[in-house]
Amino acid sequence: MPPSPPTIASAKGRARHDTVLDTAAVMFAQAGAAHVTLAEVAKGAGLTPSGIYRYFGDKHDLFVAVIDRCAHVYLRAVTDLGPDADPDSIARAVVSRTARDPIAAANTLREARYLPDDATSPQFDRFRRIWANALRHERGEIADDAARYLVTAALGVLAGTLGRKPPARVKHLALELIRAITAVELADVGTRADDSAASPSSDLDARREATLRAAARLFRRHGFPNVGIDDIGAEVGMSGAAIYRHFRGKDDLLVTAFRRTGDRFIASASAALTEPARTPADTLAHLIRAYTAVACDNRDLVHVYIHEARSLPPRERRDMAAIQDALVKIWIDTARLIDPARARPDLRTTCLGIIGALNACAVGDTGTTEHAVTIGLAAAHTLTPTDSTP
Repeated sequence: MPPSPPTIASAKGRARHDTVLDTAAVMFAQAGAAHVTLAEVAKGAGLTPSGIYRYFGDKHDLFVAVIDRCAHVYLRAVTDLGPDADPDSIARAVVSRTARDPIAAANTLREARYLPDDATSPQFDRFRRIWANALRHERGEIADDAARYLVTAALGVLAGTLGRKPPARVKHLALELIRAITAVELADVGTRADDSAASPSSDLDARREATLRAAARLFRRHGFPNVGIDDIGAEVGMSGAAIYRHFRGKDDLLVTAFRRTGDRFIASASAALTEPARTPADTLAHLIRAYTAVACDNRDLVHVYIHEARSLPPRERRDMAAIQDALVKIWIDTARLIDPARARPDLRTTCLGIIGALNACAVGDTGTTEHAVTIGLAAAHTLTPTDSTP
């Protein structure tokens, strides 16, 4: 268990505590919490490296406090609406808050994924519960786990479109997607099993596969910088030194995870394009099913693929960015056939929002591949032209 946070009695101490929180929030949002040290936060806040321990017991303590502080921004946005706020009002408030406060958004929508299993953000949990309860109140028939799943997908839309410009268009498109997703009818959303294992061709391949999946699990839980080669070895029951029989080191494991996931996404998308389709919308549905199947079968690898690009060596980072861009381009080109009049930046935002929702569903602990596909197909309907499409 992490140490208990220090008690701060003076007004000056509380002000300095808040300065540390604000500094850490900016640094975590910009570089990723796993890539920021306590010493760097202390320096940014004008403290000595040891001075930060007057306010926080350790980095875990600071991280949880930052997430809770940033999540409070979202909680305040929905509680200000009053106890009887409907889901659409909540969605509009959340979308607006995301656009207005990118630091809180980045930490709440992205970095909160690294909260340890033994830690929660009461503010974030309450915010999501309010939104889910509003859905249940309005729709009546929806179960609690289904409502929470829809909220998870809606937040995935915001994570997928985070930082896109211009803000006004992004807000409009994100809200369209969220409205479509939260109207979905779902049943029997339960706990999902762990990743399916690959079928190795030899004992050596089996050990290499087990090592890669163990590394992906640890990278997902703790962030790449916080995992050592000995940690990975212990996860698969071998010494850290034995890892080098299969991989050149921790960087090689990360690069392999990225290549494995990127290759699978591209291969599945290419296969989807060859599936029989009467309309471009059918083709997009094939792409959604293909992407979701890969994501749900490899959730640890996919989590790493989504969140750890900044940990890659520079050349591999460029290579992976090119693969990710190629995948998104396939989606955009297909979406453009559905609505040729829609601006390409809008198509990109919508496609990234759909992918963000699928990612959120895939890396979570509830729902099945079919649940995620249902979410993606509902979101894709927003691409169908209407007389009111701007």
